[in-house]
Parts: sequence; structure tokens; C-alpha cells
Amino acid sequence: MNRNRNDTATMRVTHSLAMSSAPVGGAVCIRGSHMGRMIPLPADQPVIFGRDATVCQYAINDIQVSRQHCTVTYIAALNQYRIMDTSYNGTFLGTGERLKKNKEYYLPPATEIYLGNGDNLYKLR
Repeated sequence: MNRNRNDTATMRVTHSLAMSSAPVGGAVCIRGSHMGRMIPLPADQPVIFGRDATVCQYAINDIQVSRQHCTVTYIAALNQYRIMDTSYNGTFLGTGERLKKNKEYYLPPATEIYLGNGDNLYKLR
């Protein structure tokens, strides 16, 4: 089977998460230019998603994604994700509901969110 570089990187991250004893959440891109990529979210450490790679831990090169689009934090003690939208174009639940800017939301695993538009869809694991 021929695997490309992204498949190998995804396998390494998935393997690392499985072998680690530290609580780690994650988000998987299920639609968009990063489709199939797993983003590890270490417990209680905010991860900034956005277009500007100089200030974001996870950069998405899409005009609909703001420089600093949103912050996602996996709260291990609650097994939930704290999300705060800081964007112009919005962060949305998979249902289409827009999150209010600068307000914290606590979301359970398996929640789908998209950034800016439906082209950047992620599922919290």
C-alpha cells in the first residue's frame, strides 16, 4: 500500500496518543485541506487555531479562517473541550449554530465544529 506523507504523520500522532499515559484530547479534520489530520490537544493547554502560523499552534491556510480564529482547550477532568471563538467569520457547531465571539463553550467529544465556512470541518475526539 502506498502511503503519502500525511498518512504517515497521522499514524505517528495516533500511535503517540495511544501509547501516552497523559490525558490528551484531539480534533480530526473531516473536511478541508487538512482532511485526515489529527490535532493533539494536550490536557489543559490552550491551542490556538488560525491562519497566522507565527501566533497559532495549528495553522490553516484559508481566507475564511481568521489570523487567530479560535482557542480550543481539552479539559481532561471534565472530558470536554472549552472553545472560544475570536474570529470575524465565525466558529460554528456542525448543526450550523454560530458560537458567540469571546464566549467560552464547553463541548463534549464527538462534537463537530467548522471554522469560517463548511470547508474546514473538525470533529472533537
